[in-house]
Amino acid sequence: MVIEGVGGILVPVNDNEFIIDVIKKLNTKVILVSRNYLGSINHSLLTVNICKQRGIDVLGCIFNNQYLGYDHEIVNWLGYPKIGSIPFTKTLDKTLVKAQADAIRLSLQQLL
Repeated sequence: MVIEGVGGILVPVNDNEFIIDVIKKLNTKVILVSRNYLGSINHSLLTVNICKQRGIDVLGCIFNNQYLGYDHEIVNWLGYPKIGSIPFTKTLDKTLVKAQADAIRLSLQQLL
């Protein structure tokens, strides 16, 4: 099962809880999704650090929209593997989605 924490790990889900609280209650692992933009190293490191503080396992990172190409640098700083990289495309079709899903599936199977 995949649970999408749209917007980040500290997005509120109600008046008292954040996405990270849901992750902790479900006792699940995190896959960090990052986009290469100014500030992405900082945002990624902050997310991983709060996961460590809360005892939440991080499997690795998926990068989307290869804007600046910092994925290798981010992975080195985080200390978690790169699971995949989804390129920007103007045309989304079944072939592209299947190819991306297959590549990510292989990486995930190696981590689990």
